[in-house]
This record gives sequence, structure tokens and C-alpha cells, in this order.
Amino acid sequence: MDELPKAFAFTSDGTDFSTFHLPTFYSSERSEVVPRMACVETGDLSDKFVMIQHNQKISVIIPTRDKAELLSRCINSIREKSTYPDYEILIVDNGTSEPKALRMLEGLEWAADTRVLKYPGPFNFSAMINMAASEANGSVLCLLNNDTEVISPDWMQTMAAGLMQEGVGVVGALLLFPNGSIQHAGDEIGGSACVRHLRDVAVADDADGSALQIVRDVPAVTGACLMTRRDLFLKLGGLDEKAFTVAFNDTDYCLRVRESALRVVCAHQARLFHHELATRGRIWKPVDLMRLRREKRAFRKRWLDK
Repeated sequence: MDELPKAFAFTSDGTDFSTFHLPTFYSSERSEVVPRMACVETGDLSDKFVMIQHNQKISVIIPTRDKAELLSRCINSIREKSTYPDYEILIVDNGTSEPKALRMLEGLEWAADTRVLKYPGPFNFSAMINMAASEANGSVLCLLNNDTEVISPDWMQTMAAGLMQEGVGVVGALLLFPNGSIQHAGDEIGGSACVRHLRDVAVADDADGSALQIVRDVPAVTGACLMTRRDLFLKLGGLDEKAFTVAFNDTDYCLRVRESALRVVCAHQARLFHHELATRGRIWKPVDLMRLRREKRAFRKRWLDK
């Protein structure tokens, strides 16, 4: 058995836990599988997970506007399914006006684990995240879309454990469409779209569960569920709220993390549903298309036309 990493461990409270190797890292730039994480002990993680020397509070940041049903499902899934004990939820409200959503936000302001931050004015995802990061109490930030829904109870500790490994700067999650098909297993860079979700990961029919333990090196991950250290986020200037107000801000951050000699990985065991486009819809206004083209040109100039 490999030496247990000092960054994290599990307390058993006398429980006899079995052991397995979790996980290996796969580099998209190499063909071989490279062992990078030591063996850990696991079992029923409820109230037993402890970060040794890194008792990290995780600040979950959720930008939102209206859409009470989406936000309610997202928050309820975090509270009801997550087994990680130390987290806070920061809701960043960008001008909610629907009565049902306003009532919900008013109720959330009284919750001990939740704060509601107001961000008035035009929608700027990057600025909303940056504002929340400056207000966060946690040493770890988790960017989360309001149209996500937790599947795996240990999603937070799985991502945090990966983040605590030497040389890792960002951890993403495996996101599924409501029908169970893969929506995101990391992002690749290039082509006409500049960024494309990786979806060719065979885990649905995995017989022995080994694919569930895979953590892959990837060029980037989506900001729909992205975990990073707060000190690193602030050191790199957060998301670029001038060049990338809505699109490409997550990928740009990941590439800046990689540029600082840190790795970006996607943890397949951390699973959430992503009800993609439920928040902003499929209808693009001309102003939205113009903004997307502008941000796409900026991304291509910064990262692809070198």
C-alpha cells in the first residue's frame, strides 16, 4: 500500500474500511496512464471525512437570476446529498424580479449556510464570480451553475482531494444530461468553436466501476462546476471580467492556471446533472451573438493565434 498523502485522510471511528487505489491520472497529451495519487482508505463517508492539515471550508458560488425552480433544485441537492461537512453557499443575484424567486432569496438570507450577494446591472458572469470570491470565507472556491444538480454525495470531497494534490490548480466534475448521457468530461481547445466539451468517456456501462475512479488531465474544465483554491484564484486575478463577461472565462482561467505550471483535471467520480441552457434559454438575441463573437475573437487572439 502506498503512503497515505498527508494532505487528506479519512477517520474510521473504529470502522474496518477496505482500501483501493484512487485514482490514476490520464494525460490527454500522453497515451499512458500515469499513477499520481496514493492509496486511500474509504467506506461510509458520512461525517467521517477529515482533511488532515487541510480542514478546508469550501465556498460554493452560484450566480443566478429568477428561475426559482432551478435554484431550489440545485441548493436542495447540495444540502440533501452532499456529505462534505464544511461548506458555505454564496448566491450571487443579478437582478431577480420574479416574485417566486424573490421570496426564495429572502428565505435563503436567513439560512445559516447561505449568503445572498447582490450584483446589479448587466449580466457579467466573471464579475459576479470575482465579487463572490472576494467575499468568500472558504479557502477553496467551487463555481457552480444554478442549473446543476448533485448526483454523487461525495462530489465535494472527491474534487477537494484532487485539488490538494501537488501540482493541481483546478478540478472539474463529470456532468451528465438529464437522460444520463455525458455532457462534460473536460474541455479541449481548438477548432472553429475554440472550445469543445469532451464527451467520449466510456463510464456508463463500466462493469467493475474502475472508470469511476479516473481523474484525467485535461486542457480545461467548464465553470458550470469548477473547484480551485481561493489564494490561487486571487493571485491570477480571478476571471477576466473585461474580455470574457459571459463566455470563455472559465477556459481562459484554466489556461492561465496551466500557464503557471499547474495542472487542470476532471474527476469522474464527482458527478452532477447539468440541465444545460435551462438558465438562459436557446434563443439568442442579436446583442448576445455580437458579444459571443467578440469574446470568441478575444479568446482566439489570446490563446490560439500565437
